[in-house]
Amino acid sequence: MIYHFKMTQEEKFKNLCDLTTQLVGLPKGSLSCKSREQKYQIPRAVISMIARLEENVHQTVIAKELKRDRSNIYHYEKFHKSNYISFPKYRKTYIDVYIAYCNQKKKKKYFKTQSSFYKFLDKHNICSSETYNTKLALRSGNFYVTLQLTHQDFYNVIEIIKFALKDYHYEYKVL
Repeated sequence: MIYHFKMTQEEKFKNLCDLTTQLVGLPKGSLSCKSREQKYQIPRAVISMIARLEENVHQTVIAKELKRDRSNIYHYEKFHKSNYISFPKYRKTYIDVYIAYCNQKKKKKYFKTQSSFYKFLDKHNICSSETYNTKLALRSGNFYVTLQLTHQDFYNVIEIIKFALKDYHYEYKVL
């Protein structure tokens, strides 16, 4: 059984990277460059910690996305507390990114009724196939639907779901 919660860990972390680079004024994707300058190093450490603490993203995923070794992420975790206490620039960056992350998270919506969830899915043409090989459970808030999909439709439906539900809290898993 394959599980995907909300988004994959890679997607969660990429979104957090984009938010951070936008907030600190760096070009998109620049956190994965090999530079050890402070303007790159501090945001890397900050997003690593937020990803670990808030989204429970695994160290190997963070390391892969930042093009770093996993041991760097362990280092960020080990020195987070002391950096936060004694390094004002780190602390300010951490607070700014964390507040922006929390605000972004609060903006996500939930469906109020099962029927509104179904109507939304119908509106975006997210529906089951008559012949199917794969089942996909899609949940938003307290409501869920099981979609029966062919292999050809599966990836297209996943992309439609990601686009249509980008402003909503959701999760899906392959049954």
